[in-house]
Amino acid sequence: MNISFRDHKYWLIAGGIVLLFIVALYQHSVFTTMKMEITRNDAKEIAHKFLLESKFDIKDFKTEVFLNNSPVENRYLIKKLGSSNFKEHTNQKGKSTYGWIVLIHQDLPRQIAQTTYNVFVSSKGDITGFRREIPDTAKGDFLPLEKAKELFNLKIKELVKDNLNDFKVIESKEENYLHRRDYSFRLEKPVPELNAKYIILGKVQGAQVGSILHYLEVPQIDREYFSSMEAMYGTISALSVLFLMILAFYLFLKKYHQGEIWLTLGRNIFIFFFAIAFISLVNMWPSMGNGAMLGNLSFSNVKLIVFLINGLIIYFFLSLLVFASWTVAESYSRSLWPEKLKGMDAFLKGHFFSLSTGISLMQGMVIGGALALSVLTGSIILNTPNNSIFISPTNFQEIFSGYLPALAIILDGLVEANLAAIVLTFFIVSISYNRWKKKWISILLTGFITTLGFAVAATPPSLNSLGINLISYFIFGCFLSILYFQFNLLTLLSSLFYFTVIERTFTLFATQNSFYSWNLIFVIIAIAITPLVYFISMIRKEEFVLGNYGLPSHIQRISERERLKKEMEIASKVQLSLLPKEEPKIAGYDIAAISIPAVEAGGDNFDFVKL
Repeated sequence: MNISFRDHKYWLIAGGIVLLFIVALYQHSVFTTMKMEITRNDAKEIAHKFLLESKFDIKDFKTEVFLNNSPVENRYLIKKLGSSNFKEHTNQKGKSTYGWIVLIHQDLPRQIAQTTYNVFVSSKGDITGFRREIPDTAKGDFLPLEKAKELFNLKIKELVKDNLNDFKVIESKEENYLHRRDYSFRLEKPVPELNAKYIILGKVQGAQVGSILHYLEVPQIDREYFSSMEAMYGTISALSVLFLMILAFYLFLKKYHQGEIWLTLGRNIFIFFFAIAFISLVNMWPSMGNGAMLGNLSFSNVKLIVFLINGLIIYFFLSLLVFASWTVAESYSRSLWPEKLKGMDAFLKGHFFSLSTGISLMQGMVIGGALALSVLTGSIILNTPNNSIFISPTNFQEIFSGYLPALAIILDGLVEANLAAIVLTFFIVSISYNRWKKKWISILLTGFITTLGFAVAATPPSLNSLGINLISYFIFGCFLSILYFQFNLLTLLSSLFYFTVIERTFTLFATQNSFYSWNLIFVIIAIAITPLVYFISMIRKEEFVLGNYGLPSHIQRISERERLKKEMEIASKVQLSLLPKEEPKIAGYDIAAISIPAVEAGGDNFDFVKL
């Protein structure tokens, strides 16, 4: 095949334009506000230093560090302020709404009284608050109220970078224990422009300040709205995944008994998906167990159980779903449109530099970049003050929850691309088109299933509005099926992979730390692999053909079935051509005849003979 770069000039030009627009618009987006200037280890050292300087004994304590991206508060602030004002707000001293939570604990079973510390470290490395939990039986002093207030005020001035004169004491409470006396304080400062309040909570435990918490209190109606949306989506998505799994395995068993399943390839895809999902889970080990409680187990045991539940149950069954969806959809597609699997076949057979692979990957990269650009543009257009429809970058910050943000970006891209492409598109389109032979039905059905099961592959960003979210997921699902009909499976996979990777890189690009800079370089190298593959494939011009010698037995059976079907169609046409075209016309008589074969063609025949 004589293909040159000129044949793809519009694709290459489009890719260049997408890149230029991303670079030009990025500085005006909300993603630049999420600057993580310290690493997990930095936060751990800062927290330890603070507690030691505060005369707290943390010898033999264990330490966990969790990402603190304050999703509700950040969403509310973006909704009220818009991108530009939100950026100014978070740049103010003491107004950081994201960073780290350092948990320092004794790791004992929950029924045993123990001491626990939570230290809140901002993304810039400032201590924004801390909380100590001690047993009721812990010993201390019985300070008078005025002395406790004095200690509390000194600690507030040290930690809270805000005008304390604007705060009013709303509540103070005294609690007496057997060996000490505690005092709790609540201070508030109204923020009319935000329709919210800044809160300072503090506690003096014996003769030590045990906690100082400074945060924005979001109106309850907004907090409940964000929380209820996530709970509802999670429930519907779980039910949708269960339905898809039942349907996929029912069709798998049906196809398996027909001998039209390629188990070897399906098994390899299962192993690949489970491996990348499990490695992703290992990378996210530091964030495991945050907020989870299982009976009276210690935190370490809870963390291990959460890891096993995710790895051995959730990801295992998702891998089975991918396996069943692939094997069924691949069997149908071999008879419907084998050309759409050409690039995927070349890739799976190890022909990474064939024309089919290189062109498909390149086209997918351009489309994925364009989708990421739409998110970037959407965040600039929609994120205006008091707009109920907006894009929040807080979910993208989850890449910092693991050991390596770069690994989280790449593996998340692979996991979500496989789920969205294979389960929500390849599977749904194949079975629906095989049943009804109408593209518009497959397109609408894919949109509907994507809307229900978006948690399986939550690639599109949330627009933080229930109705608009549903519409956006429906349109996105329809777009995926159109993309598959227009191109092929490998292009679809490539599009989703680069969409996910590029949009998550927006958050990594804003960071200001050498560790994160190295991660960014790693991601850029991974992104650059596709252009390299494309250029090599265009130079080598290798055309991949899945020859008969390489065909698995199930593909041969599908091909044989299609051949027999076509032969029977020809036999049916031949038989019909042998039958008389019209009945004889005899006055006084009505003559009619019909031939209906039991299958495509039969052995019966009739004719009218003139005597």
